[in-house]
Amino acid sequence: MAHLDLMKTRKRTYAAAGAFELAARSGLDRRTRLLVELRASFLNGCRFCIGMHSDEALKHDFGQDWIDAVRDWTPDGTDAHFSASDDLVLAFTTAGTRLSEDADFDVDLQEKVLEEFGEKTTGALVSEIAAINMWNRLGVLSQK
Repeated sequence: MAHLDLMKTRKRTYAAAGAFELAARSGLDRRTRLLVELRASFLNGCRFCIGMHSDEALKHDFGQDWIDAVRDWTPDGTDAHFSASDDLVLAFTTAGTRLSEDADFDVDLQEKVLEEFGEKTTGALVSEIAAINMWNRLGVLSQK
C-alpha cells in the first residue's frame, strides 16, 4: 500500500487529532507519557510512532534498554526498569489498547489506577491512551 498523506487529504481530521492529543497529554510527566505512547505503539505495530517516541526517549536519556523493556513488558512486575506505579501505567495502557481482545474490561485494574493516581491523573491516562491509539490507527492505516 502506498503512503496516504492525511495532511493533504484529511486536513481537518489531522488537525482535530492534533488538538485532541494536545489536550490529552496535559497532566502527565514525560516518563509516564512515553510509557503510554511506546507501549500502545508497540502493541499496535505503528512503526512511525515507535520511531518517533523512541527518538524522544533516547533524546531524554531513557536509553534503548528502557525502550526495549517497555516493548517486552509483562505484568509479573519483575523488570527493574519499572516501579509499581509504572507497572500500573503499562497494565492500564495494555488493557486500554487491547479492548477488543477481552470482553470484560478489568475494573479491578481501573480501581487500582484510581487509587494510585487519583481521578485527575487517571483521566489524563485515559485521554493519552485514547490519543495514542488514535494516532497508531491513523499511522498504520495510512502507512505513514
